[in-house]
Amino acid sequence: MTTPEKEMIKKKNSNGSWIPAMVLALTCLGGYGNAQTKSAAVSTAARIANAESAGPDAIAKHATILDWPAKMGDDLVVLRQGSNGWTCLTDWPVTPANDPMCLDDVWMEWMQAGMQKRPAKIDRVGLAYMLQGGEAFDQRDPSRPSSPPGKKPYFVGPHVMVISPNPKELTGISHDVYNGGPFVEALERDHPIILIPVALPGSKLKVIPGTIHP
Repeated sequence: MTTPEKEMIKKKNSNGSWIPAMVLALTCLGGYGNAQTKSAAVSTAARIANAESAGPDAIAKHATILDWPAKMGDDLVVLRQGSNGWTCLTDWPVTPANDPMCLDDVWMEWMQAGMQKRPAKIDRVGLAYMLQGGEAFDQRDPSRPSSPPGKKPYFVGPHVMVISPNPKELTGISHDVYNGGPFVEALERDHPIILIPVALPGSKLKVIPGTIHP
């Protein structure tokens, strides 16, 4: 496991005990405990397959696989250590949708920065995959487990996500989550992100062999 992955899995608090950085980043607000029941009694092999389904085989098959803990505050569970610097997480239990994800180390830094309420150190383009799609409650910060008053959750079909070291490069990209194309999310973060849908909500990606031209 790479150093960034280790730092994301555990972070030491002032009392000397270990707390899971990404768990706190995404599950410290209400609703986590009850939501975890949607993935109860699933085998380890099935959990790994679920996490791998978020990204291309060439990445997911060699990525570190992390699973969410049974209760908030416990350590993330390492189902498999990887070798390529990518990390894939199983379906996030807070949402009703199936939304595993595969993240590179830039994205891991972005998520850890969000937990620590500090600016993210983004020095190059970061990439992430959610090829099963995903649901979010708040466009301002997709890690929030509930929608703001008057707003509803939104679901995005299979998509890739991009972080740029220069947020100004996102100027001109739509903020409309229903426009059918790329849009900007995490509007309140110092580094907002671009979501690029590659299929309609509810659809699945299918590999169709192409014809080799002479």
